[in-house]
Amino acid sequence: MKRIILITSLLLLCSPAALSQTRRPQSQELLNLCGQWLDNGRKVQITQTGSSIEARFLEPPLCDFQNEAGTKRPREVDFTGVLSGNELVGRASVCNYGEKWGGQIGIQMPEMNLMVSEDGNTLTGTYKGWKGPEEMTLTRDCSGIDELRDQVQGLQEKIATLEQRLAEVLEASSSIKRDAAGNLVIQSNKDIIIKSDRDIILKGQNVRQN
Repeated sequence: MKRIILITSLLLLCSPAALSQTRRPQSQELLNLCGQWLDNGRKVQITQTGSSIEARFLEPPLCDFQNEAGTKRPREVDFTGVLSGNELVGRASVCNYGEKWGGQIGIQMPEMNLMVSEDGNTLTGTYKGWKGPEEMTLTRDCSGIDELRDQVQGLQEKIATLEQRLAEVLEASSSIKRDAAGNLVIQSNKDIIIKSDRDIILKGQNVRQN
């Protein structure tokens, strides 16, 4: 049961109802950008604390400075910024290399401006490139949603089948009946009531089934 709750929570992230909540409400509440996104095919994880946003690569690309020292460093941060309404202003990481950059080679953090789409699934905008504004687009990654949904449905069907078989076995016994509330009651030296919420009552005491 815990597994179903966990997978269902993941499904809610990309469900139409959840995504509709990321839209810009009239009360100007903060949008929720947390989760996995795709930036030019690379997976990034966005975390959010209040209006502060940070995106980090799940598999950081390597930045080759192409300098005499042969310096190479992973570009772990994709961007950082502050969210206001549906506008995200901050800085995006870029890898500058070669002589054209002068002394500013390596990982740099130029200015960035992104807008959140109406459905909350896309971030589009620009960052400051060496020749001027460069386009930047991220999309929410819901690639595993269908597989998770199938897993949840399969588990729910198995549980429903087991519950049905248990009820059939219990009701087949002459010592079992249903009370006025619809609970199954086993008549023996101890009255045992099996309730629909999976509690078992023995002589007025509840025993939770794990």
